[in-house]
Amino acid sequence: FDIVCATGLKQEQLERINNICRDNNKKFLCGDVWGMFGYMFADLVDHEYSEEIVQHKAVKRGPDDTEKNARETVSITVKRRAIYVPLQNALSADWTKPELRSRLRRGDPSYFVMKILLRFRDEYNRNPDPAKRKADTEILFKMRDELVK
Repeated sequence: FDIVCATGLKQEQLERINNICRDNNKKFLCGDVWGMFGYMFADLVDHEYSEEIVQHKAVKRGPDDTEKNARETVSITVKRRAIYVPLQNALSADWTKPELRSRLRRGDPSYFVMKILLRFRDEYNRNPDPAKRKADTEILFKMRDELVK
């Protein structure tokens, strides 16, 4: 395999599969959807890619031309490298640490929704059920309150 995709699993299973992929230098994707909320996580391990950058350079029109109003578009391709973190690291971040607390305002609040929904699945072996809306909502709010302490 070149890439492994996982969905609908408990967090422990996702982390185990991700670790196996990392040990074998394979790319890992996981994600899920609960109603209108969904997430996707990518661990591409050590990923190299190319990026095309467009630059605009001023050019002279002739040897006696002192104006540099004419512009020439030049495209260059730059190689880049991205080092990804494993799912376990992404989900176990300690947001009480000062260096991470400063990122909370810039971060996406859906990260915490994902953590709560994964925890619900882990503890109850199911996803929240619209037929059990009242009870499940109470559980989700309790999990939220515990997470933000």
